[in-house]
Amino acid sequence: MQNAVRCTLAVGLLALAACATGPGPEPARDAGLGNFRLGFNVVVVRDALQGPGSQPIDEAVLQTAIAEAVVDRLGAYDGDGLYHLGIRVDAYVLAEPGTQSESVLLMAANVWDEATKRNLTAAPLEIAGMAPAGTTDITELAERAALALEDALRANAGVWFAPKPGQPRVAFDRTAQQPSAPANVN
Repeated sequence: MQNAVRCTLAVGLLALAACATGPGPEPARDAGLGNFRLGFNVVVVRDALQGPGSQPIDEAVLQTAIAEAVVDRLGAYDGDGLYHLGIRVDAYVLAEPGTQSESVLLMAANVWDEATKRNLTAAPLEIAGMAPAGTTDITELAERAALALEDALRANAGVWFAPKPGQPRVAFDRTAQQPSAPANVN
């Protein structure tokens, strides 16, 4: 069963790489995420599939690059709500230096609402970050994936992050606390 999933992911990576055109203009950060404020950002890179034509990536390096890119991308939102992200890396292709291959990062993400202690995603969001041909920089690929994650959150913002009248600001210090729920990144 696991081999079938890996083969499906590999085919998906190739298809995504073939049709990647690069991201559109960056959306304004002051609009579209309502009450969102980033809490914990848990990234899991265990058994990620390295796609064909990819250079290998150390799991710790990939985990750090994604975690930092998500904080850079989403950490500026300052809503009164507090939402934790559980991110699982499923597969990647990081182009070999000197080639014109596309780089792709496939992830699954869950969103946890601290106020209600509930997962907002019935099924994990499927995120595909794609970088232009010839991109061999893991940081740029992680930034593209973080932008794709932001777009997915924005698409659900009206339901998930709608301001709630009278809601007190949820206190949070990322450096002093531990997640209130396990990172569900199924």
